[in-house]
Amino acid sequence: PQLSTKKFITVLTLANKGQRFHELNWITEGQSSAREGKQAKQSRGRVSPIFHVHPDHIALYPGEQCEVTLEGHTDTPGYVHERLVCQAIIGDCNVKTRVASLDVACRFTQPYFKFSPTNINFSLIGGAGVELTKEKMELDVQNVTDLPLTAVLSCPPPFSLSLPSDTLEMALSPGETCKVWVIFDPFFTGNRHSWKVSEVLRVSYLDHPHEDFVGLRAEVQHPNVSFSRQSVDFGFLRGGDRIRTKVTITNTSPIKLTYSWEGGDTAKTKEGDQGLREEEQQQQQPTPFPADESVRSIKQTEKTLPE
Repeated sequence: PQLSTKKFITVLTLANKGQRFHELNWITEGQSSAREGKQAKQSRGRVSPIFHVHPDHIALYPGEQCEVTLEGHTDTPGYVHERLVCQAIIGDCNVKTRVASLDVACRFTQPYFKFSPTNINFSLIGGAGVELTKEKMELDVQNVTDLPLTAVLSCPPPFSLSLPSDTLEMALSPGETCKVWVIFDPFFTGNRHSWKVSEVLRVSYLDHPHEDFVGLRAEVQHPNVSFSRQSVDFGFLRGGDRIRTKVTITNTSPIKLTYSWEGGDTAKTKEGDQGLREEEQQQQQPTPFPADESVRSIKQTEKTLPE
């Protein structure tokens, strides 16, 4: 087996053990006997050969030898069988003679890890006296192909990964299984509002563009309520008037809630009221004249009075 999209190369040695000059030419006889995938189904007429010999034209003198490469490449997974034929023009004869044939078969495969479970879900509920901590779940990863595979695992916050190795790169032999820990941080938002998140664990294979994904979901519930109105404005009121308005409170969490009402800024309100009362008292008290000024005023008045 070979990975699809990855070119593989095999080196062959050709030797002219005869007494005459050989001009060799490699061609493909027939087409792939079995091919899978969308590309093969949509093809019409002759399909391009998968296997090639390079160079395909060779000149060999008696006793001479050379190396050629057998290359194969396809983007479509599946089994491929082709026959390569070596034709030769021997000596001064201009007729091509079949001197050898080579059957080439290969199963092109796509890298694939099997995950258990295929989706990971976290669910945490906080409340009074309940301290939330990071949660982790186990993920089994198995190489179900016949080839050794290497992949890099990654996921975005608030999720993280813990592997047996110090890196996020995983190399598995055929049939080998590895355990990975997926960690979720419930304090990622920095507040106690209920929230949900959906992300994916991405598996990127080396030497192949194919990627696999594992769904990651988490839900954190805190004691939260919602109000039908975010603010209430009564406008201008006359003294003694009373107005009522309706506000609907909804428990948006799965937790049974008991709540009480408090002023949003009670301490500041009390300080403000006390300051207003002190200011009113100061305005009501008459402003006294200084003692020396009052005496001087009386003396001046006495002097101006007639005898």
